[in-house]
Amino acid sequence: MRPERNRIANKPTAPNAGIASRLTIEHHWPGVGDPGRSTKKLLMKRTITFIALALLSGRPMVVGDEAIHQDWIEKDRDFVQAVNAAIQNDPEHVDRILFWFPVERKDLGFGYSLTERYVGKGYMGFSCQMLYLQDKLVSFCITPSMGLAKELTPIYVEMLGDCFKLNPDGKFEPFCYRPEAATSVLPGFDAEVKMSAAAQRFCSPFSGILYGTTGGYGGGCLANRKAYFDVISEIDSALCLRLLYSINPATRLTAYEHYLQHEADLKD
Repeated sequence: MRPERNRIANKPTAPNAGIASRLTIEHHWPGVGDPGRSTKKLLMKRTITFIALALLSGRPMVVGDEAIHQDWIEKDRDFVQAVNAAIQNDPEHVDRILFWFPVERKDLGFGYSLTERYVGKGYMGFSCQMLYLQDKLVSFCITPSMGLAKELTPIYVEMLGDCFKLNPDGKFEPFCYRPEAATSVLPGFDAEVKMSAAAQRFCSPFSGILYGTTGGYGGGCLANRKAYFDVISEIDSALCLRLLYSINPATRLTAYEHYLQHEADLKD
């Protein structure tokens, strides 16, 4: 029996930015289309064919170099059902289902904190980003991941149901609850500033809370820095000031860095 997974994701999948409702409580960052039924049918057909051939040949079904463990799939099924039910019926307490162990919250300042974890019980897992104000869960993004068991994706398409949609590239779309709470402005800023979807994503903690340019074992560009590059051309005086009042501390630091580098152009 493989032990239940309980580890921090190096880089939780960042949600695409914008809003498109699925359920009454759900919002999505824009830029990702509905995969449609054709993708699901094709994947399901391939999986059924794969299973049928394995059964006819008398050989065990395998994922990678291992035989498929039905008990892992059943563990995933029970876990996913519980998560889906919490999302639809009690989203503000979904963390009680996802985390059956103590979790660390990273202090963002001004009463906000963020938990980033990867959790799973079988073949698949969830990358979770949970935003809290004081002790209340106010927003989250959850993304299913199949890891190395991508051959089993069609089984999980049906399992994950309406909460998580499969994109044409074979990856699941994040479920984002109340993303507007993650883009809220800190106290002290009263002006109305229109922000693009990319700017909203940049000021959200879900764009990554590490400040800098590169990091990690491979020295890749940090997620928050990538989000900054997506909006750098649209940052004027008003937006720069608005970004300084973001919940995300990495965004606040980057906005100040941008101001110092472009002070002559941001006089007004």
